[in-house]
Amino acid sequence: MHFSRYLRALCALLPLAISSQAGASEYGCTVLLCLANPAGPTAVGQCVPPINRLWDDLWHRRGFPTCEEGGGRAGGNYAEPFATWYEPCPGGTTALGVGEIAYVTGGASYVGIGEGGPENSGPKTCVSGGFYNDRMGMIYSTAVQIQPVPSINIYINHKFERRVFQY
Repeated sequence: MHFSRYLRALCALLPLAISSQAGASEYGCTVLLCLANPAGPTAVGQCVPPINRLWDDLWHRRGFPTCEEGGGRAGGNYAEPFATWYEPCPGGTTALGVGEIAYVTGGASYVGIGEGGPENSGPKTCVSGGFYNDRMGMIYSTAVQIQPVPSINIYINHKFERRVFQY
């Protein structure tokens, strides 16, 4: 009797579990197809809602959807978040090197991350007008901080295809 009740509950819940997985995979596959569109992820009207949902999911750290039919990394067709790309430094400034400290006239200080990359996070610091001070090291007249641009790398047949940016 106990076993049959368990079996009935399992049979009732199984379709819900399967449809929930199918829905998650469908969402992930739709996102992958939309992101792979060379015209842009929202160039097709049907892509606007899933791409908006993707940005919202990523903003709230809900994770990146998967597409079982695309094969994931093993199958070679997948997308992955990549948030360590930065716009170039403004004209007349250069990126502060990894681990370098910049003191700016007026008292602020910054630690450099170079041009950014997977091992670095946070804002990239671009500086100009530097002079050396024996006591403090390099002092700059200008420091501009640039935030990383949220982006997603798309891979097709195990090869990097393109990068999509959230604007």
